[in-house]
Amino acid sequence: MTDEAVNKVISSPSQFGIGAQATLGEISGSGSSATTLRGASVIAFTKGTGVFLGGALSGAYVSSQNRLNQVYYKDDSVTPTTILIDHAVSNPAADGLRRSLTMP
Repeated sequence: MTDEAVNKVISSPSQFGIGAQATLGEISGSGSSATTLRGASVIAFTKGTGVFLGGALSGAYVSSQNRLNQVYYKDDSVTPTTILIDHAVSNPAADGLRRSLTMP
């Protein structure tokens, strides 16, 4: 997702999607697209083997837990934008976890 798509999900958290896939042996074709009410595109794809024909409709609502974010970052002004787009906050208590995830 682009920063623009993330911004649109933050400002319009309802999402709707549609997808279709057809697979016959090793030949596979599929498409999937989702959008928020404000038009941010979120696209996914799959690759299948076997026999399959199907489609799907989906919907989701994404919301932030502002108070939990504020407690975690020890900052009453933190927002999803300052976390996800601006990368303006961090919590040193998570440094050990980040290091363990990046170790070979």
